[in-house]
Amino acid sequence: MATTPATAVRDTELREHPRRDPSEGTEPADEFGGRLVPVTVTANELIAPNLRRLTLSSPEFRELELTGPDEFFGLLMPQQGHDFEPFDTAGRNIRAAVAEIDEAVRPGLRWYTVRHLRQEEGEIDVDVVMHDDHPGPGASWVSQVRPGATAGVWLCNAIWIRHAE
Repeated sequence: MATTPATAVRDTELREHPRRDPSEGTEPADEFGGRLVPVTVTANELIAPNLRRLTLSSPEFRELELTGPDEFFGLLMPQQGHDFEPFDTAGRNIRAAVAEIDEAVRPGLRWYTVRHLRQEEGEIDVDVVMHDDHPGPGASWVSQVRPGATAGVWLCNAIWIRHAE
């Protein structure tokens, strides 16, 4: 099983950090290429002690091109008993947009790295460390979420840039 996102490291001549075109996709993008994508959980499995792999699915992932090996995203996790409801992010910082949502239904927001992208299936995997002593909002949500649940993904970019000579 490959765990390195091969599409992120294919180009050995990469010298500049690629950014997503803000005109891509159906949702408005911020200046860094972010956009909100509704997703469905398709798998949640324990892959090692204190490590779970969450698989998220969206038709938009079929067109997703990773920009580097450390591609990260914001996972928006709905409150228990609620489905994820997309919300307006037009030109705003995602943290500010989330903070404006009523606390009773405000989704949690945590940052993760894409472990694997399967474009043909429209799926990404993310590995989540499960902290037994003080589980945070991400680990708490991941520990109980089941396939079929909805969430949101705030697409970002990679941060790592290959050294240019």
